[in-house]
Amino acid sequence: MKIIPYDTADQKIKDQIYKFVMDIKTQDLGWKADAPELLNIEGNYLVNKSNFWVVVNHNQLIGTVGLEDMGNRQGYLKRMYLKKEFRGTGLATELLNTMLRYAKQNRFKEIYLATGKGAERAVEFYKKSGFQKVDSLPSNFIHFDDPYLFKLELTKQKTS
Repeated sequence: MKIIPYDTADQKIKDQIYKFVMDIKTQDLGWKADAPELLNIEGNYLVNKSNFWVVVNHNQLIGTVGLEDMGNRQGYLKRMYLKKEFRGTGLATELLNTMLRYAKQNRFKEIYLATGKGAERAVEFYKKSGFQKVDSLPSNFIHFDDPYLFKLELTKQKTS
């Protein structure tokens, strides 16, 4: 397994991303919301200091995570998903740490995230990873009324 930046992934992997995320959102989590920004990752995640990573195993996509640069040294963790059979293996921690190392190198000071009902396992993962529950996100963040909102202050976070 390897975690690689989107821009170094081959086209076959890139072509799988939208369907991969939508399958997890609809089948695993029961969510109806679309993810149209994944149809243009270059225009949405490879601008400013935003970035996107994929996890590949034997030329198959098994995970994703995105970081959106929201300005003011704030980032928005988005689209962190792993195939079911790879959850609980430590791979999510590796994926999160890849994104956090990048965020620190690019001088982000805070990372926010929002997630919905049905993602209680993810909520516990984020808490264990140092994220603190918050009542709201900054006004320029979109979160579709997700019930779980979190913030991580990078100056207080150690990344392996």
